Amino acid sequence: MDRFHIAAIPIDTIKAADDAGLLGEANFRPAKTTLIRYLAGQLGNNQIETVLALVNGRISAEHLLAQQSLSRREKIRILDLTVEVIQYRYVKKDISQPQYRRHLLAALKARSRLGSSETDWASKISVPPQPEQGHDSKRASMGVGLEGGDLFYELRFRPALTDLTDMDYIPQQGAQIEFGDLRTRYYPEHRRLLLDQAELIDIVSISPMSAFSKPLSWKANTGWHRKPLENDDNALYYRLNGGIGLSGQYSGSGLCYLMAEAELNIGGDIENDYAFGGGASAGTIFTAGRFCRIHLYGRVLRFFMGGPHTDYTAGGISNFKICRNHHLSVEARYEEAGSDRYEISTMWHWFF
Repeated sequence: MDRFHIAAIPIDTIKAADDAGLLGEANFRPAKTTLIRYLAGQLGNNQIETVLALVNGRISAEHLLAQQSLSRREKIRILDLTVEVIQYRYVKKDISQPQYRRHLLAALKARSRLGSSETDWASKISVPPQPEQGHDSKRASMGVGLEGGDLFYELRFRPALTDLTDMDYIPQQGAQIEFGDLRTRYYPEHRRLLLDQAELIDIVSISPMSAFSKPLSWKANTGWHRKPLENDDNALYYRLNGGIGLSGQYSGSGLCYLMAEAELNIGGDIENDYAFGGGASAGTIFTAGRFCRIHLYGRVLRFFMGGPHTDYTAGGISNFKICRNHHLSVEARYEEAGSDRYEISTMWHWFF
């Protein structure tokens, strides 16, 4: 379309088609994992254990029907969830086709003897925000902050798309997809203009575990950053970082995660011009009201090859959604890697 002069990502084309009146009414159909999560939320821990026993073949569906301690409604919910989990595990290739057929047919046969449900589960699931109704993909930001007592002004530009404190995309999971995040700072007291960050790509996927699935969470990023080294308290270096771990969910939409990481640093201010090491990071992401999302994090990396040093980082960021295309964030961060640095900043974000 004429509005895309250089490049476009899929969500941009969807929004353009919607603006041109080319799209019809959107119909929400929950994903299998979303339906499983909802149905599991309707059951207690003992009933969840019963579902797992049915799925794994430790008890039969006939045994469930014979239990006098469970009401008809509870049996319906247990069997409905059992059917969904069996189908999900087969799609994920966690069970063989003979197991799938045997367990599914037994569950469906038992379920048919209980009659129709009084509830259409899919219709009870809240419709999530539609992607085309979220903020636009490109972001320009300006703000002010303090770094070790020095005042700075900051300008940012990010072509795409979302970060862990964003409330418009994938609200029940931790998803970060950033390309070309460029940040510059001006320190008026020293009259210095510096490139603070040039992130080429930064992707984070935090998928919480449940009783029925154990997905891995992971991250990958690369680009130029700064850190406080012993010989330079604001050293520019190139970073290649990756991590893998596990995460969980609490209080509805709250997430917590733990990842093992490996990282390569390359830069002239680093001893031997490079450093390679590993460590761990942990954090939590949660909402505070309808328009605020918070991310608290900490990380420790020990670099044992090249220029040996240890990097400690801790911080937090709060993102406040003012309206669709205007957000406000407040961030505090501390890092030690030979010398130390603390900073606090507030940024106004404009999406376009």
